[in-house]
Amino acid sequence: MSTTGYAYASISNIVRREAFVMAFNDCFYLIGIALLLSGLAVLFFKKVKATGSAVAH
Repeated sequence: MSTTGYAYASISNIVRREAFVMAFNDCFYLIGIALLLSGLAVLFFKKVKATGSAVAH
């Protein structure tokens, strides 16, 4: 392999690694937004009042 081939392979590896990091970052933000929206949705849930006495085992 020539020097140019090694350079292209090196650049290809760097680009691939950076693409993986960017994809991980995007997934991290997506999960964070989903968690935030879930937390906000919990605030709108109705509270259930316990009626009667349940038998515990």
